[in-house]
Amino acid sequence: MNKLWLIIKREYTTRVFKKSFILLTLLVPLGIIAFSVIIGFIMSRNTVQNIRVAISDPQQMVNDSLIRKNSEIQYIISDQPFESLKSGIQSGQYQAVLEVMPPEDLKQKDFKIRINTDERLDINTTESIRNTLARQYRNYKIKNLQLNMDEINTLDVDISLDRHAVFNQDKKQSNVSNVVGAILGGIMGILMYIFVLGQGMMVMRSVMEEKMTRIVEVILSSVKPIELMMGKIIGVGAVGLTQLLIWIIFMPLAGIITTLMLGKNVFKPSMSGVNVDQAIQQADSLGLENIMMELGQMNWWFIIPVFLLFFVFGYFLFASLCAAIGSAVGDDQSEAQQLLLPITLLIVMGLYIAMAAIRAPYSNLAVISSFIPFFAPMVMPTRLAFDPPVWQTLLSLAILAISCYFFALLAAKIYRTGILMYGKKASFKEIGKWLFYK
Repeated sequence: MNKLWLIIKREYTTRVFKKSFILLTLLVPLGIIAFSVIIGFIMSRNTVQNIRVAISDPQQMVNDSLIRKNSEIQYIISDQPFESLKSGIQSGQYQAVLEVMPPEDLKQKDFKIRINTDERLDINTTESIRNTLARQYRNYKIKNLQLNMDEINTLDVDISLDRHAVFNQDKKQSNVSNVVGAILGGIMGILMYIFVLGQGMMVMRSVMEEKMTRIVEVILSSVKPIELMMGKIIGVGAVGLTQLLIWIIFMPLAGIITTLMLGKNVFKPSMSGVNVDQAIQQADSLGLENIMMELGQMNWWFIIPVFLLFFVFGYFLFASLCAAIGSAVGDDQSEAQQLLLPITLLIVMGLYIAMAAIRAPYSNLAVISSFIPFFAPMVMPTRLAFDPPVWQTLLSLAILAISCYFFALLAAKIYRTGILMYGKKASFKEIGKWLFYK
């Protein structure tokens, strides 16, 4: 144990007190602030082409007051046919001509409008023109069907579900519980993904560096290979955890500064399939008071310790495999990437399943994945905010702990052979033989 502690201390101190570590730890929050400001500035800019579009409207179908509300594209309405307006494109008076005609059937839903232009219109500009015409046709149909606009607007309904327990009188009866759970689950899953992948690769690079410099031969004269491997994993993990805690402290500061500089609702979330950003928008509409009340009712005494256990076991599982890969390869980075690819795919797959579990935490996919050790470190923490059955949480944790111990033993067998082997390319078949060496 004394030798293991010395290895952990060496791995930790040699990294934490490096100037590069200190600078990186301090500069990352500043970089996030700068990145957020730049992205916010870009997102707030006009992304539609600045063009003039003539609308050929001989039958005076277009509502002039409504179309001029569009400030992105300048529209010129004319009662002349396209043939008369064609010369305006050639002279540069406008860049496109739209030919609109009233629908023959007011019940028709699909319309194909001809746009005459030599310009290559981008997606945003095309979408803006399409939406403008859709509003025109809608209002034309409402007017000619003699419908009342106020009555039509009353047809829109916004439903919110206010949850009340019947027999199980728990505290979570607020309609924001799912929103808060989605936000917390998303944060937990992403943190797990970043930490496990980043620190696991750091362990692999550290092992490769010591092998290539032959330092490991001197160290192994005093300690066992399993002690060296475990000391390296724990030491590097402690370094990453220290950095993560510092970032967690500074991240709220980065968010406050970004909000003060750019104002509210600058960003337009676009993470396809994740729905965490959508949950944040819903939370914003539900009010801070309800959110804080819901957070106060979370069972933090259970969530935080269990999350940390999944954090630790998940890191040990993947870091052990990364250490084994680092010992099996030489200075060939491409070879290391090939062996690391299956592990990376498992981690990425686990993240996507975790994102699906945010939307459906009690689905068969989420429940079954919680018991698969390669997915459990990402999937189960995202479900903790939704109060899964305690037996599922404990069973998932037990399976992960046993798997962690099993794969650590396998990694140690690979490590003890591969760390002293040079000049030979390690294949999966060769690594499999190392598991049975005495």
